[in-house]
Amino acid sequence: MNEAFVKYCILNHINPNEANEDIHTHWTELNGSKKFIQKLNQVDRSLPICVCGDYDADGITATAIFCLILKKAGFQDVDYVIPERSDGYGLKETTVKKALEKGAKVLITCDNGIAALAGLQSAVNQGLKVFITDHHLAQNESIEQILELAEAVVNPHYHFDGKKFMKSDGFSELSGAQTAYKLAQGISEEFSLKLEESFWAYLKTLAAISVISDMMSLGADLKHNENRALVREGIKLLQENPDFRLAALMDVLGIHQSESTGFYQVDESTIGFYLAPALNASGRIASASIAEDLLLSDTSEKAKNLAGILKYLNDIRKEMKQFYCEQAKESLSDSTAYCIQMDMPEGMTGIIAGVLCEETRKPCCIFAPSIFDGKKIWKASCRSPKTVDLFAILNEIHTQHPELLSSWGGHAQAAGISVEEEHFEKFNEVFCSLVSSFSFPDEEIHPFSLQGHEFKEFCKDLSTIKPFGHEFAAPQVQLRASIQKADLFYKSGHVKLTTSDRIEIWLYYQLEDFLQSGFLDDFKKIKDNTKTRLETMDYEEAISGRCEAWIAPNPMNHPLKIMEFIGQADWGWNMFGNPAPVLNVKNYQYI
Repeated sequence: MNEAFVKYCILNHINPNEANEDIHTHWTELNGSKKFIQKLNQVDRSLPICVCGDYDADGITATAIFCLILKKAGFQDVDYVIPERSDGYGLKETTVKKALEKGAKVLITCDNGIAALAGLQSAVNQGLKVFITDHHLAQNESIEQILELAEAVVNPHYHFDGKKFMKSDGFSELSGAQTAYKLAQGISEEFSLKLEESFWAYLKTLAAISVISDMMSLGADLKHNENRALVREGIKLLQENPDFRLAALMDVLGIHQSESTGFYQVDESTIGFYLAPALNASGRIASASIAEDLLLSDTSEKAKNLAGILKYLNDIRKEMKQFYCEQAKESLSDSTAYCIQMDMPEGMTGIIAGVLCEETRKPCCIFAPSIFDGKKIWKASCRSPKTVDLFAILNEIHTQHPELLSSWGGHAQAAGISVEEEHFEKFNEVFCSLVSSFSFPDEEIHPFSLQGHEFKEFCKDLSTIKPFGHEFAAPQVQLRASIQKADLFYKSGHVKLTTSDRIEIWLYYQLEDFLQSGFLDDFKKIKDNTKTRLETMDYEEAISGRCEAWIAPNPMNHPLKIMEFIGQADWGWNMFGNPAPVLNVKNYQYI
């Protein structure tokens, strides 16, 4: 191993062997799973079953897993219902109504339900048998009633003993789809199913996508963290032998296959920045059923058509993100947290909250207007840095000021809430005042200093401890390098710099600042696709989405420009489709 990599591991208390443990716990270790399978096995196979999912990538993949395994288990009438964002998250009365309209007699929730007492009561009162599977945190005052009403409750965070519950002492950082995947294993075993390997490969890949998309931990408790093995295996399947439905999506998104191996160029970043956003775009812009139908499609032609629609919706999402981010930033001030009301689609609030939270390192709640029972309410997606426990803050508000929250739920770093118009100002005041009480110090990160010749080997060794993700971030490094080439992507706002050592350095969303820096003054433009774009679009569209390539002058006449970068190092792919070191830049300066 590279000396710099060994030093990095020692300083950060990383054992490469633990980071690559092949951990797979048996489905029976999932809390509530045995009762779930037992009760499900008692259900008449002819009864219509409806899977109630969620409109994000985790909920969509979980819904697909349940629909597929239930059909394999012999249930003759399996359908799904995913609420529209205007209906609200999870098991609401509107969701129950839609399930009943489909003729459902049995309802299985996934990625929701643990806090949906009113929806559960409505379903049971109308004759539905309800199975709850979720991975969100419970609201303590309702959990015992939920345990009484539901046929079975499965949640990795809790251990259920009769009608009592307690926090689980096992590994609990499972996604909604991962929970569904484990229950699928249980259904297969207890129902004595013999299923083809390709079926399980597809379900495993869906679960792996959900771990990345829902930001489940890849770093906590390395000795027991089974997320890492699942994501590694899911990435390998996406690279080498993806299911035709996911291959169709990767093709339209421009995820390339290596010319040398034929494998798709996929890693955890590809899932996080390409696949998951495309699946999420369906529920943000239109209806989550588009992504759901892609994952459940039975022909290649149907999958390709639906993948094309998702690509179109995702392109719209990108444009809306840029527009609303600029608007939201105008509302920022010197505050401990941000509660910003915006006239925008509900589906975009989570994206904007995430961007502002990352940039400001403060909790951000982005509100969009909605109507519920004839009254104006504000629905928000909330995000917080890891130093602030968002769930604890909202739980405190719910306890001390119950009138301020019409609905709420989520995790420590991500949540969804609804606030009535008349209570917004008071909520804003109380929320901001509580941030300091539920905050704790962040760990100071010191960039790891490297020279160009060390960087390649360092990044190559990083491949041995991938995947990176939530609670296991790629290392921050400081690097000096001479720049040989610059690729500019006007539509996305990204810049890719290539060093004289052929290291790719990415400046995400930094194109405008880079152009104003004057760095390209001595460079020569060697590529501009504006002319080609003008053949199929108008001038404004062609210019705004063009790509350019610039090359450094001959070093015999002009010395190469030296830059110092601070960013995240990784091992990914270069423009030729070959494995290569990558640096995603946070800050840079000219030397």
